[in-house]
Amino acid sequence: MIDFVKIRVNHIDIQRLYELPELDFQTQISTKNGSRATGKDVAKYHFCTITIFESGFVKFMGSIHKMYNSLHNINAPNKNAFQEYKGFNGNQFEVEQIFEVIDHLRLLFDCRKKDLVFQNIEFGFNLQTNFLPQNFIKGLLYHKNKPFEFRHSNHYAQLKHQRYFIKIYNKSKQYRMHQHTLRVEIKLITADQFKPLGIKTLANINAVTLQNAKNLLLKRFKEVFYYDITIRTENLRSTERNALIKYKHPLYWVDELSKQKRYLHGIRLQNFIFRNSDEMKNQIIELIERKGLPITND
Repeated sequence: MIDFVKIRVNHIDIQRLYELPELDFQTQISTKNGSRATGKDVAKYHFCTITIFESGFVKFMGSIHKMYNSLHNINAPNKNAFQEYKGFNGNQFEVEQIFEVIDHLRLLFDCRKKDLVFQNIEFGFNLQTNFLPQNFIKGLLYHKNKPFEFRHSNHYAQLKHQRYFIKIYNKSKQYRMHQHTLRVEIKLITADQFKPLGIKTLANINAVTLQNAKNLLLKRFKEVFYYDITIRTENLRSTERNALIKYKHPLYWVDELSKQKRYLHGIRLQNFIFRNSDEMKNQIIELIERKGLPITND
């Protein structure tokens, strides 16, 4: 459920970190005078990075999902020996595995879990759908009146708000997986977004706070407005079909409609989806709701 994190590491023995055999810290040196070009040393660790700044500040950053897979030698189906490999996070990442990674980080840094303080955190699920993930992604319109932006040949959709991102993307396409896999994710980039969940440090990750995160993800995803391309138009009137042509386009909703008309047309589109489509969004909501969480993390 947790993927990318940015963590401030407090109260650790930095010299011990430099001496760990599994970490190879690199320092950029100026070619002109031989001095340090930057005030930081960086080590790569299972597709994550550990950075030590001159000030003594230590940062861990990366996908703990990719880190878990790397530690267990779980590779992407499309791993290619002739291309740079960037890790794999397209499979399932269960809560028990998250707890395992947390313990691994605690031992790596030789610190308490409460000394590992979140600065950014992503929550999301890889969902195995009965439809092509791209069929849902291509219909994404907006969230809270902001349109989605599309990247990577339109297989990745992202929407940035001031304090959080919403990301929806085609994992099966990314890793050439046979099972249709859609990822729905929320990235919280300010503490005021994840502290209400009861989360400040790794010590706060438990069944209750993960359920809070799941609830927030569901709330934000339910707010996403989309056009369902499975809408069946053969029995609709010509005026209805003409309206649906407009409804497919995000800019129509964001630029051409007032707030009141957007609400009224939104209800109309939702009725079309409910009566005449496969309701892909509701299928995704049901998949998220069925994702179970443990009673304890003992």
